[in-house]
Amino acid sequence: MKDPPHVPTSPITQMKVATLLAFTTLLLWGRCANAAEYYVCPQHGSDSNSGTDISHPWKTWSKAGAALEARSSSGTTVNVCKGGTVSGGGQVTWHAGHPRTIQAYTAPGSSSTTRPVLSGIGFNVDPGVSHLTFDGIEFLADESYLSLIHI
Repeated sequence: MKDPPHVPTSPITQMKVATLLAFTTLLLWGRCANAAEYYVCPQHGSDSNSGTDISHPWKTWSKAGAALEARSSSGTTVNVCKGGTVSGGGQVTWHAGHPRTIQAYTAPGSSSTTRPVLSGIGFNVDPGVSHLTFDGIEFLADESYLSLIHI
């Protein structure tokens, strides 16, 4: 059996490790402090819900679209529950410097593995947008609804 590797325990080494951990924690906290998460589930949601936690999703896209347009901070994510179709809700425009993610999630108590479908929702992406992610989402659209500009 091998001996475990030697870990230096001098006060200077401990201080360096503590400083590194503190810096990493602050860096991660700063990146997450402005992040926002929203939930949409046509099967189980209600537009009178907050939409900000998995147990209280919105029903329609209009609430999520408005939240995406209104949030100017980094890290905004819209989670769309699997097994449903989210329709309508107008156009959503992404501007440079405002990363966005739209991703699938499994609603509590659901066993659906079917990707959610976004139907009839317009996405306009301005020049300079560098962080736009669609994960596990299907689209039901034609060129009048899906507009990706300068990608």
